Amino acid sequence: MTTLNSKFPTLAEQLGVSIYDNLISLILNSVLYGIFIALVLVSTSGFLIPKTTANTSGHAYIIIFCCISITVATMTLNVIVPLGSLLSYVSAMPEPSSSYLIWTRIGYPVPLLVMIIVSDFIVSWRACVMWPFSRYIKAIFMIFMMTNIIFQCLWALSYMSARVVQGILVLGFNSHWPTLLLSNALGLITSLVINILGTLLIGVKAWLHRRDMRVLGFRRKRLTKSQHVLILWIECGLGLCVLQVAYMAIQLAKAGLLASPGGVIGPSQVNSLRNRLVAVIPSLVGLYLIIVSLIVKLKLSAMVGEEMSLQTITLSYNGRAT
Repeated sequence: MTTLNSKFPTLAEQLGVSIYDNLISLILNSVLYGIFIALVLVSTSGFLIPKTTANTSGHAYIIIFCCISITVATMTLNVIVPLGSLLSYVSAMPEPSSSYLIWTRIGYPVPLLVMIIVSDFIVSWRACVMWPFSRYIKAIFMIFMMTNIIFQCLWALSYMSARVVQGILVLGFNSHWPTLLLSNALGLITSLVINILGTLLIGVKAWLHRRDMRVLGFRRKRLTKSQHVLILWIECGLGLCVLQVAYMAIQLAKAGLLASPGGVIGPSQVNSLRNRLVAVIPSLVGLYLIIVSLIVKLKLSAMVGEEMSLQTITLSYNGRAT
């Protein structure tokens, strides 16, 4: 007779893998968090204090400040979650406590959920700023963002419920798996579409802007052409697309293993890689966003140079077209 434990890992096996993954996640997130805080201090010094100039937009400073504040809070939580799970487990050894299950199962998806929504919002906002006179672009991004938020929240709720059931009853999450897989897949696809579309729109406008600047006689001497193209793609959001694709690939790999005959979860290497990647994605997204801010502050931006501001970029092409 086939038992449950022949199909699914025992609670002790789950906890052993989870403890190890939490320890690795804590170390990686702590290192990334320290780098992130240092870059925040450098990039925001004198940047978040609005200056009264013709090219300064007050609402832009508010949006940037809110996004950075949310990112700092989320990355802090992303360090606290693995630390809290480790401490709660050690304090309740040899049996796992309810607080451990809450830390590892419920606290796990929150940083990822917040950072995906924040990063998608920033990409959508920047694309709309670069194309301020296109109502269709604003409408498309608004629809995609609302759909994305719904799918991401549905995934988080399904994940929390499924993982608590799995942790307490050691039954897996067969009853929750279709909803979890569907919401996760739809959320990933929607988020990836937002990032790809936003990256392309920002890249096109930046290329048009640089072409206009060359026609006007402006030349950038600090960077080579290859460095300029690389920074341009970094600013446009290519890194976010890469993270999304990597996350989707790991999720699809795990889904394929879970759907394999016999119901076996699959090689531990895939599960561990997936757990660590998901754990550090919020930190990588936050680090990526602050690196873009630092590029702008150091005047290495491919879109905001010494001679132009973000607002004049949006007008350079639209003004020429009228």
